[in-house]
Amino acid sequence: MFLLAFKKADAFSSLPSSDTNPDGPRDHVPIRILTYGPQAPVPKRAPDDLRRYIKRILDGQSATLSVTYDHIYGACFSAVCVADAGEDLYDKVKAELQMATDRLSREITGLGQPQDAEAAARWIEAFVAKCTWFEKQVSLLQSVLTHLDQVYVQRAQTLTIRELAFSAFASSIFGRRPHAETLQVAVSHLVNGERHAGVVADSKTCIPALIQHLYAHQQFSAFELRYRDMTRDFYETNSTDFHDKFKDAPQTFFEHVQTQLNAEMERSKQLLPVGSWAVVREAALKALLKQRMKWIAENTVGSYLDAKDFASLKAMNTLFSQADNAKVVCDAFGVHILKSVQAIVKNPAEDDKMVERLLALHALAESAIQTCFLEVAGYQTSSDLPSTSTVPAARPKQEFVYAFRDAFQHGFKSRRNKPAEMIARYLDKLLRKGQGAKTNAQYEQQIDQVLGLSRFTEDKDVFRGFYLRALAKRLLLEKSASNDFEITILNKLKKDYDPEFSAGGEMFTDLALSNDLITEHHRKLPLKGEGRKLKVMVLKQGAWPYSQQPQGIRLPTTMQEQLGKFEAFYKAKHQGRTLHWQSSVSTMTLTAHFSEQKELSVSLYQGVILLLFNESSTISFKEIAQATELEDGLLRLTLQSLACGKKRVLRKQPAGRDVNDNDVFHFNETFTDSLTRIHINSIQAKVSAEESKATQSAIDGERSASLDAAIVRIMKAKKEVMHGALVNAVIDAVKNHFTPDVPAIKLASTSDLFQLDTSYGGSRQSLYHPPPHSSQQYISPMSLGPPQGYDPRLAHPVYPGAPQIQPYSSQAVAELARRTRHSAQPPAPPAPPQAGPSTSGGGAAADDDVDADYEDKRRRNTQASARFRIKKKMRSLELERSVSDLTGRAEELEREAADLRRENGWLKEIVMLRGGGHLAGIDLSGGMGQHQRPQGRQREESESESEGEGGKGKGKGKARKSKPPSVNVGFKPSPPERGAFPLDHDGECKEQMKLYMSCLRSNANKSSPCRPLSKDYLDCRMNKGLMERDEWANLGFQQQRTDPPTDPDPPPKPPSSSPT
Repeated sequence: MFLLAFKKADAFSSLPSSDTNPDGPRDHVPIRILTYGPQAPVPKRAPDDLRRYIKRILDGQSATLSVTYDHIYGACFSAVCVADAGEDLYDKVKAELQMATDRLSREITGLGQPQDAEAAARWIEAFVAKCTWFEKQVSLLQSVLTHLDQVYVQRAQTLTIRELAFSAFASSIFGRRPHAETLQVAVSHLVNGERHAGVVADSKTCIPALIQHLYAHQQFSAFELRYRDMTRDFYETNSTDFHDKFKDAPQTFFEHVQTQLNAEMERSKQLLPVGSWAVVREAALKALLKQRMKWIAENTVGSYLDAKDFASLKAMNTLFSQADNAKVVCDAFGVHILKSVQAIVKNPAEDDKMVERLLALHALAESAIQTCFLEVAGYQTSSDLPSTSTVPAARPKQEFVYAFRDAFQHGFKSRRNKPAEMIARYLDKLLRKGQGAKTNAQYEQQIDQVLGLSRFTEDKDVFRGFYLRALAKRLLLEKSASNDFEITILNKLKKDYDPEFSAGGEMFTDLALSNDLITEHHRKLPLKGEGRKLKVMVLKQGAWPYSQQPQGIRLPTTMQEQLGKFEAFYKAKHQGRTLHWQSSVSTMTLTAHFSEQKELSVSLYQGVILLLFNESSTISFKEIAQATELEDGLLRLTLQSLACGKKRVLRKQPAGRDVNDNDVFHFNETFTDSLTRIHINSIQAKVSAEESKATQSAIDGERSASLDAAIVRIMKAKKEVMHGALVNAVIDAVKNHFTPDVPAIKLASTSDLFQLDTSYGGSRQSLYHPPPHSSQQYISPMSLGPPQGYDPRLAHPVYPGAPQIQPYSSQAVAELARRTRHSAQPPAPPAPPQAGPSTSGGGAAADDDVDADYEDKRRRNTQASARFRIKKKMRSLELERSVSDLTGRAEELEREAADLRRENGWLKEIVMLRGGGHLAGIDLSGGMGQHQRPQGRQREESESESEGEGGKGKGKGKARKSKPPSVNVGFKPSPPERGAFPLDHDGECKEQMKLYMSCLRSNANKSSPCRPLSKDYLDCRMNKGLMERDEWANLGFQQQRTDPPTDPDPPPKPPSSSPT
């Protein structure tokens, strides 16, 4: 490339103007040739002044700068945007930042190692100050070097000035182990010092500011982990020291845990961000409770429950749940409830208060579950709570509900029978008392709470027996507060507890019938007669839990007469029935004349004794005994209630609480009372050890019978069963009434009902199977004997003894059925009237009456079992009869089918014998006549088809008559008559035959001929399979295969048989 350079001047040049004289001499202008090519790059350097400015800013000497910040800003613009020296400037900034952070590191090292809380506070304050200064200088540098951040960094995709500065700070300060350890030690000294002192106010100025810088330098996560570990170490040491100091005071230790935890939470709220509160709290909680939760729960839950300290229980449930060990609280709760129930149940001295104490404990445990032991979702801060105004209610933990129920059930097992008995008696007391001032809802709730206790006992048969006995007494003595409520409770028990309570419904039925009966009896008496004062309740013996009592009493003559009249009225109305008077539950109402007239409500025994004082005001004990003929012990109790109780209508000499043989009784004319109507309670004899033993023996006898019956049913169903399976099946069969003991089941299973299979050695030692012919045995209620230890004088239900196995026989089954039908409607013994005497003239029950009543009671107790067995036997017999009937019916149907087939053949033969015209176009040479075939068919083919196929030719046409018949039946076929049945379609074949057969039956004497069947009908029958070859044979045809006869007219051969 060549360029020419000319010397030239103009107005804007500094050269002298050109020579204006064109004629003058001209100067020579040199010509230079310049060559251009690649040149060496010139480095782009930022001004050195900028580096000095940056260094002064990072040294903290920005105040001594000789230029303004605006000048530095412009110089950065020129270097980055004009001179394109951004890379050089960025490297200078990076180097200066590294030197600045190194200098800060040396300064921090010079601060030294803090040794206490005060030194730690000063060290943290100095560290925070240096972090604050550095961040301030970085912000200033970032402002004056804006174009470096906005232009070069964006283009080069590298770190910004702030990121570069914080990276250098992290590597020089936080990345050096001595500085990190010094910071950790300083924070530990400061926070632990506050924990020891119990204050949280001194650290407000340094720790929160430090955390802000840690967040800025992205170092808080590591700091949080160090803080959590430091907290855990501190509280582990604190927990150990405090436990050693208060190892005998778990409640004090738990209170210390709550105090320390609350203080730590307050400290966290002032020092740490919200997100760290739960982390620190969890670490402190687990450290404080480490390996001590079981010790705390076992020694504090019971005392908190007894003191009703629900706040502490709720706090314990919350803390232990957050520590992932709420099970120890549940176990301690269950153990305490179990021990409390056992302590109540196993205290015979306070049996009268047993149910009240159990109800109080039950209510306390339920309140604790509903209030304290709720589901815990974990620790929540205010930011975790929902924004809605209502928070869903927490639900109780099911583990505590199950532990509570199991504790009551196992507690009731510690004393058999008694809890069930006392629950029934307490319920009787409530139903006698009534609701009083309580509302219906409150009264029902109280009843439901008592009934809820009965669910925990396994002796449900005991509860049922005592309840029904108390119900009977309330109804007979009219002591129930409300009969409607009684019926409601009875229906609830029958529906929700035990269907056997349905027996109580018969009591109300008897009472209603008795009211109608006594009303009818009163109508037959004079209006002002003494008999209208008598009220008798006639009761069915099987529905009421009373047996015949031998405690009779001699009644006054007038009373005995009135009872005799009612008995005569009853026997006239119900023949064949016997009345047994129950004197022990009879009552009387007397009008007594003291200083004021009073109306006395007394028992029959008390009333009869008081009536003796109408004849004399002073009577001795021996005279009373002779006049009443009452049993000695019962007489003494009755006199004690009249002369030694709260209502003393008699005076005893000498005075005293006991009645002796030489005592004399006087009518107490000075007796006073504020009430006009007075009820004198009878003194109940205490249950002796002998009576308790007899009652328990009777219950054991009933249960033994139930076990035997269950085992018999199981063995009859399974034939062979292992011992373990037998035990499980028996328990499952009787679990709704009681829980049997395994030894009792084993004892029952070793009886003669079944045999132990020992034929295969030790591996089959527990295999049971029925003995030979065990299916031919039954349990007879007649063989039941009285339970061992039974005493008819004791006031308890009669329980049957164990059933005995007797050989099976038809006579025994018949007798058993008769007895069962008889016991299904037993004679209805009446409840004792209010002045009910005994049936014996002397007042004492005869032995035969006791035996008869006891026999009725045994039959009633075994009635259901005997009825079940008879029904089962009858059901088996019915099934056998049903099978036999079905077999006979099948045979009868087969015979009918054979008769129908014979009748069909007979009818067809009649048709053939009475006229060939009825069978139009029949070829008697061995089957149906062959229709004319198209030409080309041979005669032999037609004959072969006629013989082999039985005349299955189709179509219409005249029958072939060229060959004479080879079968002689005594008549010749005639041409078809007009009016024969045509064959319209295949479905009419059967209908034509039906009509024709009906015609033949109605015209057996052939007075009016029937329309003949066409040949097409028979073709249809053959083609559709409705007529077989055997049916043709039944028509009387005898097919012969012979050569054509030489004689064109052979003599006719008579038929082989005549079915007519």
